Amino acid sequence: LARTEHMFLGERLPDVQLMLLGSLTGNNELRDRAIREIIPKQKEDFIGLFEAMHGLPVIIRLLDPPLHEFLPKLDDGKRIKELASETGKTEDEIRAILKEISEENPMFGYRGVRLLLHFPEIARMQARAIIEAAIEAQEKGIKIHPEIMVPVVAEPKEFAKMRGIIREVAETVMRERGVKVNYKLGTMIEISRAPLLADKIVEEGAEFFSFGTNDLTQSALGASRDDIARFIPLYVAKRIYPVDPFKTVDHSSVGALIALTRQFARGIEVGICGEHGGDPVTIGLLYSADLSYASASPFRVPITRLSAAQAEIKENRGEEVTPDVLKAIKTAQRLKDEVIPAVRQGKALVAPRRISLRLSVATKQEASTAVISGIKAIDLNLTRIILENPEVLLPLRKAILIGMATNNIEVLDATLLEFRENLKRTLSDIVGDA
Repeated sequence: LARTEHMFLGERLPDVQLMLLGSLTGNNELRDRAIREIIPKQKEDFIGLFEAMHGLPVIIRLLDPPLHEFLPKLDDGKRIKELASETGKTEDEIRAILKEISEENPMFGYRGVRLLLHFPEIARMQARAIIEAAIEAQEKGIKIHPEIMVPVVAEPKEFAKMRGIIREVAETVMRERGVKVNYKLGTMIEISRAPLLADKIVEEGAEFFSFGTNDLTQSALGASRDDIARFIPLYVAKRIYPVDPFKTVDHSSVGALIALTRQFARGIEVGICGEHGGDPVTIGLLYSADLSYASASPFRVPITRLSAAQAEIKENRGEEVTPDVLKAIKTAQRLKDEVIPAVRQGKALVAPRRISLRLSVATKQEASTAVISGIKAIDLNLTRIILENPEVLLPLRKAILIGMATNNIEVLDATLLEFRENLKRTLSDIVGDA
């Protein structure tokens, strides 16, 4: 599995920045000039991959990360000045562009297929480099098996649009060169919506799936891999989670989604990539779910091979799978056979019942409005109540700071008591008004 964003760094980064700025500003001449510089370098990389992997499959993932990872930071005055000169923009205009593309949560934002659909010239550039490299490697007598992966697909129509772009470029290059090459087109499953629509993505022409289990775990658990260190050890210690779900796939959620996708995608290649690919327990689940392969970082490959061999031996001996693996597979089967077809047909999964209207409130005014308008019940929004009432927020903030900075239990208890009493008074006022 080749992650092409790594090929865009180092001495190539200036050309990539010009390509992106050309796309962002509508300067097609600048964009195309930069692309002409990048294509030969990308092609050289891909030829090298095909040569090294002579006769073996090579999955090439198209550009995945968000834009800000390639563009300079706002405080990089030197590079901003250089880009202003090269693009004909002012430094303030360059800074304005950088601010505009900044995101609150970039890993779930403007990246992968979303970025490629907005700037299809990037996908066209990469597709051309891959197909030209495949042709030239094939002409050298190298056996090639290129597979092009579209990242972050969550909707079948996204894949259909990208398939059209890539196929068009591939056919154009093959017609120009008078040579035919075979290649596969697939996607990375890393958004939890995608497994529920895996059969529809196959219908749109996907020829393989690869699970990006790191991002799929973030999506399924609503937890950032970069921030989990603050609570995962506590969760494991209290047996909320049996293990760290970023080290061993969580069977109840991600495991079930993997098994569901395989059941939806019989007949095509399905595997995983990410740190989970080197985890022995995860490999056991993947074997039971009938996945095709696991992709792991180099130092994990021996563990992955050994774990796969052990899983096969257990199956040959007739050993039963563990209860959690069996549960994940059964959950997937029920989703595929009962739940998803019913939802798609608009059928009710439970007996219909009357829905009562409630109002989420955080102030006396809102409580009064709810009663006047005939709302029969209210939900107290504690977060807003705390944040919007300084007499409640300040002692809580003080307690958090004391708890983090000192071990003074007496002061902490007194501060928490003040917080509790202030919150109680505020709640009483709101409830009384209702």
